[in-house]
Amino acid sequence: MGRQISEQKTINGNTFTMTKLPATRALVELTKLMNLLGPSLAALASSKKDAEGAGAEEAILPAIGELFGRLKESEVRSLLQTYLTQCTVMRDGKEVEVYPIIDTDLFHGRVSDLIKLLAWCIACNFADFFEGSGGLGAALRKVVKEKSATLNTFSGPSGASS
Repeated sequence: MGRQISEQKTINGNTFTMTKLPATRALVELTKLMNLLGPSLAALASSKKDAEGAGAEEAILPAIGELFGRLKESEVRSLLQTYLTQCTVMRDGKEVEVYPIIDTDLFHGRVSDLIKLLAWCIACNFADFFEGSGGLGAALRKVVKEKSATLNTFSGPSGASS
């Protein structure tokens, strides 16, 4: 096995290190990802391409809804396991694997942080697919950023923002 390549990102004060998948496994995982999300990604790309002007973001919302609406719980768990087993985070001065501690205080009340981490892991593993300012990756990054901002400002039943 060749040299492992890692990248780091800080999300909400937590520094994550992700080791990229080896090329053969990455190709297999990209194929799975495209099979899982392909129809929704095609609808998203088509909506983005057809939308122009001020209403462009609204035009792609149905495709985003389809994208997230079609995932089953088992598929979400599989995505988390595939990509977050490649991640560590610094906790109390120690590097700790992320996947086994997903359901601890690391992400409580910060689901958008978990979404950002998963999106970052996928983007890092398939950088050539997600690079560029005019492609599908740019559209997805914009939507994830906007949706994450919306999730972070949600007011719960008490009226307090999380």
